[in-house]
Amino acid sequence: MSVSSVYPHLLAKELPEVTVLGAMMLDESALYRVIGELEADDFNLPSHQTIYRAMRKLLDADRGVDPITLAEQLRTTMELEAIGGPAYLAFLTEGIPRRLNLDSYLASVKNTAQLTRLAHIGEELALEATAGTSDWLDTASHHQGRLEAILSGIDADYDPAVKSATLALLNMIATQRTQYGLLGLSYGIGALDEATGGAAEGEVTVIGARSGIGKTRTMLQMLFHNASHGVPCHVFSIEMPRSVLMRAMWALQSGIPWWKVKDPRRMNDTEYWQLKQAAGVVSEWPLYIHEQTDWTAEKMAAAARSTQKRHGTRLVCLDYIQKIAGDDSRDSARIAKASTMLTNLAKNTGLHLLMLSQIRRKDAMGNEKPPTLSDLRESSQIENDAHAVVLLHRVWDEDSNSHSSLTQFIIPKQRSGATCAFEGHFDTQHLTFK
Repeated sequence: MSVSSVYPHLLAKELPEVTVLGAMMLDESALYRVIGELEADDFNLPSHQTIYRAMRKLLDADRGVDPITLAEQLRTTMELEAIGGPAYLAFLTEGIPRRLNLDSYLASVKNTAQLTRLAHIGEELALEATAGTSDWLDTASHHQGRLEAILSGIDADYDPAVKSATLALLNMIATQRTQYGLLGLSYGIGALDEATGGAAEGEVTVIGARSGIGKTRTMLQMLFHNASHGVPCHVFSIEMPRSVLMRAMWALQSGIPWWKVKDPRRMNDTEYWQLKQAAGVVSEWPLYIHEQTDWTAEKMAAAARSTQKRHGTRLVCLDYIQKIAGDDSRDSARIAKASTMLTNLAKNTGLHLLMLSQIRRKDAMGNEKPPTLSDLRESSQIENDAHAVVLLHRVWDEDSNSHSSLTQFIIPKQRSGATCAFEGHFDTQHLTFK
């Protein structure tokens, strides 16, 4: 039985919308992909717009999206019957191709949306011209602007003129002149803050180091400082489970050496009591840790936008970019795509993105020299996208059979400041940089 015979109100141009909405309910990766690509008004059918908005509400509430949860959401807002009831939601998931070319269906929905917008402009232009009550040049200029907005993909209300942004920028500068301390978020390491001026909104910092040097610990110090000061922070921890990061936060808050927190048998009663007190404090911070291992760039970007709307997120951390999932089997292409997409996320939302990156273990001669930008693994796109790159280096001490506590902080790229290097100390008891 054909779709048109079951739901004759569906036009041919609306059938791709059916497939896209159905795929979103059946495949989580498709859900996050579409959320990052379409808006509700891209759908031609009003009932599809309603369904899509309900999906976004479920996503914002960290709830799964399927015909049952969607029906509950639409029933709550008294919109279920208007879209065709549970039967229509079930229908959306029928007949989805096993190997779905989602890009093709997305392109079709976008194309129809733009054609619909063009049709609306044409209708309004015809009405105004026929009425003969306005100046022809004003009418033509107005609709020309709307057409150019469609061609450029920019909202018609967006004004790129410097004049329109001058007052807002001057007000921001006036506020910064009276601001005490850093203009951006703190990295939690004094010397790094001094060298960079802090982590600015809408920018990306890459922390690169070889395994075991302290990439994750650098991230944890930044999270600790900002979350403890009420800054909403989100971590996408592909590398480590949430329990390990939580223990690390408790150790920092309590001041108990990490090796005791890692092995609670070594804590005395007083330290155990201090740890529980610290856990209670940390639990009240605006800190959110996502520990799934299958994060794609599309899924992460959609989740970050959602959490920013719900929690006002200002800092997002990724540990680490080489672990990010994707369809491309080539590491370099997958990582380059993820880096660019997440950089655009930071720019468009105003949050700061801290990305951890692995670097090559040794040079061509087998030596462990201080790292350079060219050592960032898999993709030069990471270097291109970053506003600041911080590379960490600790030499191997043969006597102690461990890395030295003396740490080199190397900043080979900084768009808003000078490149530099300085030395720090790694506290092996508390696993922090000073």
